[in-house]
Amino acid sequence: MIGAAALPPLNDNDGAEEAEAQRVFVRVITARPGPPWDQSRQAALEAKLGAPARLTDIVWRVRRLDSWRPGGPARFAAVYARAEDARKGLVATPTVEGRQVSVSFIPPAQQARRMRMLAAVALASGALSALGFGLVSTVIARRGETASLLDSAERVSASRLRQAESLGRLKRQTAVLDGEGLRGRRIADVLADVAWASAGKSPAAHIQALHWDHGFMAVEVEGADPPFAAPGRPVQKSKAPVRPGVWLWGVTSMDPWQAEGGRGRRAPAGPEGAP
Repeated sequence: MIGAAALPPLNDNDGAEEAEAQRVFVRVITARPGPPWDQSRQAALEAKLGAPARLTDIVWRVRRLDSWRPGGPARFAAVYARAEDARKGLVATPTVEGRQVSVSFIPPAQQARRMRMLAAVALASGALSALGFGLVSTVIARRGETASLLDSAERVSASRLRQAESLGRLKRQTAVLDGEGLRGRRIADVLADVAWASAGKSPAAHIQALHWDHGFMAVEVEGADPPFAAPGRPVQKSKAPVRPGVWLWGVTSMDPWQAEGGRGRRAPAGPEGAP
């Protein structure tokens, strides 16, 4: 092993521009075939083990000389410099196998500043990542809250839509009842009258229409025969046909309507009274 002071100069200083000759030593290292990271590790180890002086007196850099090829060896240049020169900062461009290899030895103080800067950048990156994660979490949480609000709004809208539809049906039913002169009566009572008429109709009867007026139901029937087999309610035939061959039969409702605050009206007695 040679001393650091015996390292040959990089360039011959023929009264040149540099105030002091920069002393470096270059050797070529061949690494076995393998992945590029394994070859770089081999070259770094070989540069350390084959250093031309004590490791405390020199510093070194390793540079690849050719591109990586699968299954092929790799060539590296190991560039050594005196630790004293490197502490002052050293940039060298030695010529190795006909090509120039640029290396730089950064002073320890500058290297420490660079490491602090890298640490600060890493810390800032971590902070930005944490901030980004927090923002993403906040966005996700807000999105969940928005989705919950939208679901609640949809439920309220659906409920109001059902209410509106129910109100619309009620208005339509009210209009139908108004058209039939049944204002104030429940549609269930009207349907009960229709069901009663359908169930009690005589097999031979031909009912053409049903009418309601103040708690009474009137049935238009073709022919003069009674339309109901066993009515169970007071039934009364009109004195004369309303149309040729069509008679009107008055039937008292099961729940007579209290018209204008009065009592429920019943069909007048007597076979000849009109409903």
